[in-house]
Amino acid sequence: VANNLSTLQTCLTSMMGRPITMDQLRQDVGLMVEKITHVTLMFRRIKLRMEEYVCLKVITMLNQARGGSMELETIQDRYMSCLRSFVEHNSSQNPTRFHELLVRLPEVQSAAALLLESKMFYVPFLLNSAIQR
Repeated sequence: VANNLSTLQTCLTSMMGRPITMDQLRQDVGLMVEKITHVTLMFRRIKLRMEEYVCLKVITMLNQARGGSMELETIQDRYMSCLRSFVEHNSSQNPTRFHELLVRLPEVQSAAALLLESKMFYVPFLLNSAIQR
């Protein structure tokens, strides 16, 4: 987390043309960076595949959609089935993987909610672009 905050501080200072203190960052986005870092590390640890990520992303977005229409539920069910099939086919040596992915959804949703509430919703893009260099 400290490393990501430091990276973010460097990016923002460069972008804004003025120094951003670590205290400012911790106060404004500390919790969000902590949750995003936790989710990222969790995904790396379980070696999340791109196909699993895409399915989880759609499932998460549909979970957060208000109204709960039957059409959205049908789409969500399709992605759940797709994820289950993919995991069963590609991770047969780990029969609990599907469940392990689903139990992590609340953590992902919590990080996403903090990100959406923040005025600094671009933080993951800055961290990712800094990591890519």
